[in-house]
Amino acid sequence: MSYTVLSRKWRPKTFEHVIGQDHITKILKNSISQDKVSHAYLFSGPRGVGKTTIARILSCVLNKVEKVEDSIDIIELDGASNRGIDEIREIKESVRYAPSQGSYKIFIIDESHMLTKEAFNALLKTLEEPPPNVIFILATTEYNKLPLTIVSRCQRYSFKRISINSISEYLKIILSKESLDCEDNALASIAYKADGSMRDALSLLDKVITLSDNNIISESIVKNALGIIDEEEYLKIIKSIVSKNFETVFNSIEKLLADGVSILNFMDGFNVYLKNITYYLSNYRKNISISEKTVSFIKESQFSIQITSKLLDVNLEYLIKNNHDLSNISLENHFIKIFSFVNRHSVIMPSPNDSGKQDSEKNNNIPASNKSNAKAVPETDVNLSPNPLADDDKPTNSHISIDRASFPKSNIEKAYIALIDYFERNDYKLYCVLSKCDISSFSTDLIKIDSKKLSSYEQNSINMEIDKINEKLNNIIEQEFNQKLKIQLAFDIDIETKRKTEDRDSNAKSNMNQSIAIENEKKTDEDEDHPLFDSVIDDLEGKLLK
Repeated sequence: MSYTVLSRKWRPKTFEHVIGQDHITKILKNSISQDKVSHAYLFSGPRGVGKTTIARILSCVLNKVEKVEDSIDIIELDGASNRGIDEIREIKESVRYAPSQGSYKIFIIDESHMLTKEAFNALLKTLEEPPPNVIFILATTEYNKLPLTIVSRCQRYSFKRISINSISEYLKIILSKESLDCEDNALASIAYKADGSMRDALSLLDKVITLSDNNIISESIVKNALGIIDEEEYLKIIKSIVSKNFETVFNSIEKLLADGVSILNFMDGFNVYLKNITYYLSNYRKNISISEKTVSFIKESQFSIQITSKLLDVNLEYLIKNNHDLSNISLENHFIKIFSFVNRHSVIMPSPNDSGKQDSEKNNNIPASNKSNAKAVPETDVNLSPNPLADDDKPTNSHISIDRASFPKSNIEKAYIALIDYFERNDYKLYCVLSKCDISSFSTDLIKIDSKKLSSYEQNSINMEIDKINEKLNNIIEQEFNQKLKIQLAFDIDIETKRKTEDRDSNAKSNMNQSIAIENEKKTDEDEDHPLFDSVIDDLEGKLLK
């Protein structure tokens, strides 16, 4: 006897055996018991979640048979191969005849979105008012492709993805009946890779079973069979990015891809790893898997939720833009962008000797961990004198002098980045302007901003909101660093001077355009006075219109 794959062998035969779709099975059972069966159903949802299975169960219950094959009144069609108007005409001809054995003549049309427009139009009237004892069940994975005229004539049920816990529990039951054992972590890995599809989970389990030499399926076997990358590999990559060890990152990626791991699998696992870190930092510890080594790294490196969420955005943007070009070169270019992003956001990775140097670093004003790794303002640009700005650059309002040693330059940058992140969420106009600027220098009570990239309009926008910006900056410093200070922002371009320059350029351009217009007018007048011009008008008996 030939082998039957698990997805077929353990396909549910009753509503009670269906996993993860209780919201649908309960309604269908009640409609049958109350004799309120609809003439047309539409089952929509992801692949492998039970649409066709429930359609078959419903058909068998209504016609009181154990299997679909036992009733000639249950006709199952594939919408992809029976998509034309001729096939629909055959259905319309068939519905005219009463069921032969069962109570209903039932048509199950799988992947119904594949039907042509003409086929749908031919089906419309029959679907809305079928003969007595005829039921249509349409199943589709792409509900949005169905015409609204078809959807409105059906009773629609939306199937949902099956949870990882539900898949794991069901796989455990199947393995026990198959006299096999499996580690819990291995089951969770299979359930995760199935992406909410029970059919995919059973297919993956089939693959894993063939690789196990004994009756125990280990996590290592599952990872090798399914190409799942170990969390330590992602941790190693993250550490290398933070410590700016580019060579190690590229070597790790090259080795993983050489071992047969697809770029899609790699990026998918990397995103899940970042998501787990994000959830951990958000104090959401439900349904996440994260190792103690990762937790230690998060605490030591001061890896923030802003960094992980931004990295997730960057990764997802890469997958969307390069959906058809997931090549090694595009992946390497993507990680170069990640390096640039992390550098801008000053992710700090302390060295092992930092703990013994904390006191001395305080006295030296700048932590040693920041000297090599943090993206700080260049030493040559930082003015450490008591009065770093010229008199005409000083802000007009009074300042509170602070101890410079208590607030190092790395904190200045962190506060400014946090300020930009705040406006990105709350005031996008200011975010767009501030994100163009960089810190050029700072003192105990003033941060000087390089705003050469800003137009005079953008400068004015900043100037009108400067009090709001400064208030938020000092609130961030107080919340993040527990220091109540008074630090102001100042921009190093004079608005009036820049506006005059722009006006002068605009006037020069206007004068040039005016000169060109005058020249063109003169040329036109000269053309009109030409003898040939008058001769042509006379010959054609025309006249000059102005």
